[in-house]
Amino acid sequence: MDDTQVYRIGEGPQIPVYVLGKTANGQLMGFKTQLSET
Repeated sequence: MDDTQVYRIGEGPQIPVYVLGKTANGQLMGFKTQLSET
């Protein structure tokens, strides 16, 4: 993915994270994951 941006939303032990970027043909794509801080 080009122009990748990572967004952490909120605080706490379980933090949702969104990763967004562009494909080679310019389409927006992304995925959601979760961070576990200990």
